[in-house]
Amino acid sequence: MAAWLDLQRDEREQAVCACALAAVFTVSAVLTKVINDVTGVPTIWLGNGLLIGGLLALRPRWGLVMLVLSMFGDVMVDLFTGRSLKAMIVYPSLDLIETLIAVWFARRFCSSALRLKSIRDVLVLLAFAALPAVAIVGALAGVANVLFFGREFLISYRVWFFADLLGVCMTLPATMVILNTRHNRDFARSMGEHLAFYAGLAGVVFLAFLESDSPLSFLIFPALILATFRLGPRGAAFGAAVVAVVALPMTLQGAAPALLNDRWALVDRLQVLHLFIVTVFITSLAAALELAKQASLRRLLVRRDRIARAARAKALAANEAKSQFLANMSHEVRTPLNSILGFARLLSDRNDLPADVNRQLDLIDQAGESLLTVVNDVLDFSRMEAGQVELDLRAVDLRRLMEDSVAIIAADARAKGLELRTDFQGLPDRVHRLDDRRARQVLLNLLNNAVKFTASGSVTLRVRVTPYDDMFDDVRVEVIDTGVGIAPGAQENLFRRFSQADSSVGRSYGGTGLGLAICKGLVELAGGKIGVMSELGAGSTFWIDWRAKVASVAADAPPEPATIPASARLLLVDDHPMNREVGVALLSAAGCVVDTAASGEEAVALVAAKHYDAVLMDVHMPGMGGLAATRVIRGLDGPAAGVPIIAMSADALPQHVAKCLEAGMVDHVAKPIRREDLFSKVGRWIAAPMKSEASEAA
Repeated sequence: MAAWLDLQRDEREQAVCACALAAVFTVSAVLTKVINDVTGVPTIWLGNGLLIGGLLALRPRWGLVMLVLSMFGDVMVDLFTGRSLKAMIVYPSLDLIETLIAVWFARRFCSSALRLKSIRDVLVLLAFAALPAVAIVGALAGVANVLFFGREFLISYRVWFFADLLGVCMTLPATMVILNTRHNRDFARSMGEHLAFYAGLAGVVFLAFLESDSPLSFLIFPALILATFRLGPRGAAFGAAVVAVVALPMTLQGAAPALLNDRWALVDRLQVLHLFIVTVFITSLAAALELAKQASLRRLLVRRDRIARAARAKALAANEAKSQFLANMSHEVRTPLNSILGFARLLSDRNDLPADVNRQLDLIDQAGESLLTVVNDVLDFSRMEAGQVELDLRAVDLRRLMEDSVAIIAADARAKGLELRTDFQGLPDRVHRLDDRRARQVLLNLLNNAVKFTASGSVTLRVRVTPYDDMFDDVRVEVIDTGVGIAPGAQENLFRRFSQADSSVGRSYGGTGLGLAICKGLVELAGGKIGVMSELGAGSTFWIDWRAKVASVAADAPPEPATIPASARLLLVDDHPMNREVGVALLSAAGCVVDTAASGEEAVALVAAKHYDAVLMDVHMPGMGGLAATRVIRGLDGPAAGVPIIAMSADALPQHVAKCLEAGMVDHVAKPIRREDLFSKVGRWIAAPMKSEASEAA
């Protein structure tokens, strides 16, 4: 229904425009023929520009209606002014021919200029459509005047050509601009503002023509330009019409302002006036079209900015959904992994199991670690894509970092019979500022790959430190292996996500293809570069180059591993029965006394009723979650409010850890739980209050 109403409204607008153009054509015919009767020479003919513009801007059927009504009005004017029958037939026929020729030229050669986006389009339309049509029909008019009216050809041709061309140059672009609603979109003003500008312009023109000695005629153009700046191309067209409507009658009455010499004949004054009106109109229209172009560009920029904002919001929402999905999947995978790895390691500690069972438990542990590596890689890569990875710079001894990394991988290298070498070349007293955790992650990834893809021979970690200046050193790290090597065509894809040297690598060696992409992202985040040199069958050398800042303090000493004091009282809070069982088994084996709670409400009640050295709190639980329970505990009275609460959760992203700390927890242990990590953190936080109490007693 709305579409039908819009269609009806559009059709009504077309009908009104067609009738209005026909009426204006008739009025212009009256005006021109009155001037002709006064002066004896038609100084301007406005009608054909109106007809051409109407046919180009209106729909075909309404253009035809406008054409028929205009021709009928022209004939009626001729009847009332006493024109001869021959004149009533010849001149309207010539007008019709000129109109059709101009329309054909415009559609054939100027189709791209019909929207009049710039003054160039106006000039193209006038030069390649109006001018040829006027020239052709001017010649026909000269011949018709010779044959039917006995006039001279050259005089008839000149009068027709200049009077017609002058009128077309004004009314053709004005008509098309007025009928094009696009030009009004960026200059929408109230009706009162329109009337005020046109009334002011009319007043300036009236005063300029009223006093012949007044210099106000020079204000006509600034007044028209002012209207143009506020009202746009339509303002230029209507403003020029206002100038013509006021100036022409006053000139016919004998007014001769400063721009018209009062000694000129009336015909000359009218021709100069028409030329002035056309000139100021074309000039103001040029400014208006340029303003319209700028407004259109601003509107386009606003629309593109809005689209870009919407796309960005959509991308952020999609990225947030992806991050939430990965976080949920990580939680769901880590939770059962906690039980799988926990029970497997508890069973591995027993001495009463057969050798084949121990071997199978080792396989379960290896498979679980592989799955955990996959989960960690996906989460790391997701954080890097979202720009959520930040480096925690601290003073680090590169030699110690290298030796620690090699020590971690040494067992795997020995199991394959590989020789593991280190080669440090640098200044022994230099320490550097870097993120040791991320640097170790990169080194371990490269070393793991080297061991994985090397069947026999050796793996070498080489570090070279070269002083750059007093503040920076150039560091070169190389991981060299004697493994399978990489074909040249595959090397360029190694550092892309989900990419491996060939399609068989995933089957032969496993892996997600994310490790090297993560290494590349971390190295580039530190301002370095990473690459590879390799030959198929001759081993590979992965290298890292970066400029490391020299630390002004000694390297941070690695924290001493803390142990849980014997008979420490702990509360383990987890809604998952298997997680509680694994946790109790691990902590009981260390000599702890462990109570359990399956919900946040139960945990709050136990902490309020008993003394605990530390609380291990799950985050996601039905009812009151771990974060809410922590806030309630921190609000309790007495010593219970200060009990160390350590998050023990499968939520391992930095933002999740931050939420735990904001809620009042003191630390975070990620599931699946590593026994050493758990014991170290629990022991450290139990020891901290003891040291505080001892210092207070002293």
